[in-house]
Amino acid sequence: MTTRENNELYPKVKRGRVSDQVSTQLQALMKQGVFKPGEHLPSENDLAEKFSASRSTIREALRTLETMGIVEIKNGSGAFVVESPLSSRNLSENLKWLVERREMVLNILDVRYALQGLGAKLCAEKASADQIGQLRATLTEMELAKNDNDSDRATDIDTHFHYLIGEFSQNEILNDLIQHVEQTYRSSSRALMDLRERARHSVQEHANVVESIEARNGELAEIQMRAHIASVRADIASLDTDED
Repeated sequence: MTTRENNELYPKVKRGRVSDQVSTQLQALMKQGVFKPGEHLPSENDLAEKFSASRSTIREALRTLETMGIVEIKNGSGAFVVESPLSSRNLSENLKWLVERREMVLNILDVRYALQGLGAKLCAEKASADQIGQLRATLTEMELAKNDNDSDRATDIDTHFHYLIGEFSQNEILNDLIQHVEQTYRSSSRALMDLRERARHSVQEHANVVESIEARNGELAEIQMRAHIASVRADIASLDTDED
C-alpha cells in the first residue's frame, strides 16, 4: 500500500477524544468493505501506526466497538469484525416500521447522544446516593423484563431510566429536553426490543453507565452512555429489509 493510499484510509486523528475518532473511522472502513464481517482486524501496533495514535488509544477504540457489538476481541487472537445478525428478510413488523423511519430515528439518536451523555456526566457529579439507588433498582427491573422477554415492560423501564438521568442531572433545562426527546423516541425503542441481542446488550450498557455514576466518574459515565447510544444507532443503521 502506498503512503497516499494509507493516508486516505487511515487519516491522522484530530483534536478531541482520539479513541472516538478512531472507532468512527474504523466503522467507516467496515461500511466501505475494507474490513468485512468475520475478518481479522490489523494488530494494535499496526492500527496505531496507521492512525498515528498510541496503542492505548487503539485499545480503547476497539473496546468501544466491542461494547457496540461491532467487533469481537479474542484473547491471544485480536479483534474480528462481527457478522451482522441484523440483515434479514424476516424482520418483524415493528422493525420494518423502524426501517421506514430510519433517518428520522437516527437524527433523534444524534440528539440523545449529546443530551444523555451530558446527563450521565452530571448525574455522576450531582446525584444523591438515594437517586443512584433508584438507577440501580431500575437496572434490576430491566434485567427481569429481559429475562421474561417482556418487550413492552422493557421499553417502559428503559424510558424511565433515561427520564431519571435527566431528572437527576439537576439541570432543569437539560431535564426538559431529555423528557421531550425520550417521549419522541419511545416507539422506536419498543420496535428495537424485537432484537433479542439488543435487549441483552442494552442491559449491560446501562449497567456500565450506572457503575460509572456510582464511582462518581463523570467523564466515564458520559463515555459509557454515549457508547450505549452509539451501539443502538449502529443496530438501527444495520437493519436491512432488502429482498434482492
